[in-house]
Amino acid sequence: MFKNSANTIMRNYAASRTNTSKRLGILGVPFSKGQGKKGVDLAPDFLRDNGLLRMLSKCNVNISDYGNLKYESHITREDRPPNPYKKIKNYAEFMACNKALIPRISEILNENDMFLILGGDHSIGFGRCLYAYKIM
Repeated sequence: MFKNSANTIMRNYAASRTNTSKRLGILGVPFSKGQGKKGVDLAPDFLRDNGLLRMLSKCNVNISDYGNLKYESHITREDRPPNPYKKIKNYAEFMACNKALIPRISEILNENDMFLILGGDHSIGFGRCLYAYKIM
C-alpha cells in the first residue's frame, strides 16, 4: 500500500513538467493524542525508514528534512484549562502541538517552495488549516 501511494504522489503531484527543481520541506509530526489508536505517532519515522525520501528525490525535488516537530505541553492536570470543545481529546496537548506547528510551517515555506507534513493523527490538520487561514 505504501509503495502504491508513493507512486501516485510521484506521478501526480511531485513530478515537475519542467527542468526546474522544486524545493520540498518535510516535517514529521508524531502526534497521536487526538484519537485512541496506538502507533500513528510512529508514522513519520516509519515512512522515512522505509524509503519515502528516496522515492520523493526521484521526482525532481530538492528535499530538506526538518526532522520531527518538538513541542511540550507545560500544563499540569491541575492547571489544565477547560476544554470548550467536548469532543477534542487531550485538548491541552492538541493545542500545544498545533501552536508549535504553525510557525514551523512558516519557517519551512520561507526556505522551500512546498511542504509535506508526515503525521501523526488527523488533528494536526488543524495547524495546517490555521496557518493557511492566517496568510490569506
